[in-house]
Amino acid sequence: MKEVFRQTGRSLANLQWILRPSLLVLAFYQLSRIGFMLRNPATVEGMQPEDVPGFLFYALRFDLSLFFSLFGIFLLLLVLPFRQKNLRRFIRYAFTIVFTFGFLPELIDIFFFSFNGRRLDFPALKFLLNDALGQFPQLLSNFPLVPLLAIILPFLVWKSFPGRQPDAKTAIHLAWMHSILPALLVIACSAALIRNSTGQKPLLPGNAFVLHPQQTGHAALNSGFVMLKTLEAKELEEARFVSEESVRLLLAQDSIESGYPAFIGKNVVLLVLESFATEYTGLEKGGAAQTPFFDSLARAGTYFPNHFASGRTSRDALPAILASVPAWMDESFAGSSYVSTRIEGLGSTLMRNGYETAFFHGGKNGTMSFDLISRLCGFSGYYGLDEYPDKGDYDGNWGIFDRPFLQFSANRLNKMKQPFAACIFTLSSHQPYTLPPGWKDTTGTGGNPVFRAIRYSDDALRHFFSAASRMPWYQNTLFVLSADHTHQNFSPQFANHSGQFDVPLVFFFPGKKIVADSSRFIQHTDVRRIILEMLGSKPRLENHLSSELNAVSGLLPMQYQDGFYHIIHPDGTLSWDAKTAGSGWNWISAEGRGEPPGLKMQMMARLQYFRNGLRENKLFVAH
Repeated sequence: MKEVFRQTGRSLANLQWILRPSLLVLAFYQLSRIGFMLRNPATVEGMQPEDVPGFLFYALRFDLSLFFSLFGIFLLLLVLPFRQKNLRRFIRYAFTIVFTFGFLPELIDIFFFSFNGRRLDFPALKFLLNDALGQFPQLLSNFPLVPLLAIILPFLVWKSFPGRQPDAKTAIHLAWMHSILPALLVIACSAALIRNSTGQKPLLPGNAFVLHPQQTGHAALNSGFVMLKTLEAKELEEARFVSEESVRLLLAQDSIESGYPAFIGKNVVLLVLESFATEYTGLEKGGAAQTPFFDSLARAGTYFPNHFASGRTSRDALPAILASVPAWMDESFAGSSYVSTRIEGLGSTLMRNGYETAFFHGGKNGTMSFDLISRLCGFSGYYGLDEYPDKGDYDGNWGIFDRPFLQFSANRLNKMKQPFAACIFTLSSHQPYTLPPGWKDTTGTGGNPVFRAIRYSDDALRHFFSAASRMPWYQNTLFVLSADHTHQNFSPQFANHSGQFDVPLVFFFPGKKIVADSSRFIQHTDVRRIILEMLGSKPRLENHLSSELNAVSGLLPMQYQDGFYHIIHPDGTLSWDAKTAGSGWNWISAEGRGEPPGLKMQMMARLQYFRNGLRENKLFVAH
């Protein structure tokens, strides 16, 4: 065993040869970040001087992930039994070349960021290179530092390698069997630092935006890291269906004066209930009536029967509900290259107005990128499986059973400073519908596993409100309840496009009935804006894909599914493949009614605003 460790030490000692250039590369990453901050001061506006060391230390995560992605192979080669003299000559050349091309996006972005407003990703780089070839002379004259540094920095990396080659005695390295352990150590360390996360998901560009202020995430990122993470990203096609003036006019909304002064400054608790389709409630004709407590809240509060989800997955729901970002592309927003787009979520607006914010989900931390999206939307606290004290309540699949986790959430809310804003996301009504062994199903009949899980979550909701009603903040809190998406259809009434997205929306305030036009057709993307409208909080940035309750003419629900866009109208559903403005349309009428005028223009304008807004980082604009 002693010999194994001795030989392992000898093998790992070869890494000393590459230590100096490696540290120099990491130093260049940090220096370029400082240059980025100086060139783009808006990205660090609000950061205090004492926060800078901690910020740079956090940003090192992205540098290390990139470094080991690009250079980890060279570390591995050095501990394998190759002839060192020839190997080191090869590594010196290859290391310098890889650094040159890997660092170039960082240099470009110091200057290019001011035009694009977000870090350079792979689709944007392809566009930039195609466009820049004809502009090379003027780019060279206007940004001479980029080519100059692109020559000087690789030269310094090349010179940083030790010049002395190994002598003949060490020219032949150890036997292969003695290299297995050091190779495994290098592979394990490289993999851990590339992943750079203890959660379910590896480190992603969006993780930079958990920082506060949020815009400092741009400075924390490394453009090379973003490039690697977006190599296979799909770029949205530029949309030019209608004129920009038409987009502006079609999406402009006039609002009457807010009618909710009684709710200004109140707490808000947003409950997103897993798979709570309208079909499972007893609120509509043909419904399965599996949610007696939820139904009682709907009747005591304000229920919106014409409310529709943004998509069919939980990952679609959160960006739509918390930031009015719809699920109108093949990738989820959290998994796309556009996750660094400037947004202003519900929590961000309320935090600026003095609210304490927190997000609760009993699942494994990192699942479905909930931790990332909630932070992007301004929810500074996160409570998941890791924060829950009693792992005996774990369901063995997704996370903590709803009933104990909702009790935990209520108790945490009791410790928050008022006013507060919290989003609580349930999970027990998700497949495989695991329920606590001791739970007694006393509220329904039938062994359908979906219905049993829905009844359990409804019962957990009842216990949550029972506990909350005894807490001092309860009477001062606006409760908003909806579902993330629908699930299986069992009733013919809901076996159509609108039924696949039909989820309830309830606003409930203890002891006070909220007066609103509940007959309007609304969707997930409207929820954030309606809450802010009721609380009297104005965002600094707003997108034009959501409507207030007091809007004179609101936007109709619109979804993307299986390559088609759909808009839901009281008279039917309009579908479109979005390939050309003049074709690919299909109107499915309700009771033989004709297609209302203006629907096609509204759909084209909204999709054009969405696509181009993400591409150009203009989805949210000054309010």
